[in-house]
Amino acid sequence: RARAAEARATESRRPQGRGSGERDVRGSRRSAREQMKVTMMRRVGRQATAACAVPRQGGSSSAQARRRQATSAAPTGPVLNRPRRQGPSVALEAAASEVVEALPEVSDREAVAHLRNLRGSPNKVRRVLDAIRGMSYEEALMALEFMPYRACDDILKVLYSAAANAKHNYGMNKSKLYISRCFCDEGKLIKRPVARARGRSDVRKKPGNHITMCVKERE
Repeated sequence: RARAAEARATESRRPQGRGSGERDVRGSRRSAREQMKVTMMRRVGRQATAACAVPRQGGSSSAQARRRQATSAAPTGPVLNRPRRQGPSVALEAAASEVVEALPEVSDREAVAHLRNLRGSPNKVRRVLDAIRGMSYEEALMALEFMPYRACDDILKVLYSAAANAKHNYGMNKSKLYISRCFCDEGKLIKRPVARARGRSDVRKKPGNHITMCVKERE
């Protein structure tokens, strides 16, 4: 019996188990963390309220003080009436009117002849037109007669037509005519199939062009 009583006394004197001590430590840590969070949230709330606070009408803030200093430092004197600047549209209109006044008058009497959908390359026609542009009617006829290009025959027909239009419509003298403008535009492009090796086929492109001839009378 004495031994059993001693064992009970020693068991009662031993410290509590591991689990209960750890629970107490964890609870204290959690409470400290919660307190830290609460304090931080309070600080952030105070800073936000201070930043968003609007000064009262009777009070004065730093921004209002700076504005007052700037207005007081501004020079007070008579306001000068400066000339109003012209907009870009006014300046452009004035420049355009000056250019139009400087240009010489051009007569509207110009005979025109067209040739549409001529088969051939536009570049081969343009080299002939560049050579006769600005020539008189008689000089252009002589040049086209002796040029070694296939397009000269068609251009010669257009020149004959332009001279006939000038005489019939405006009563101009053919001996005073000259080529004021002549140009060639690209026409319709025709595509045709072409047989190739190994039973294949390809596309052949046949270009077209439009010729315009304008003549005027020299004064």
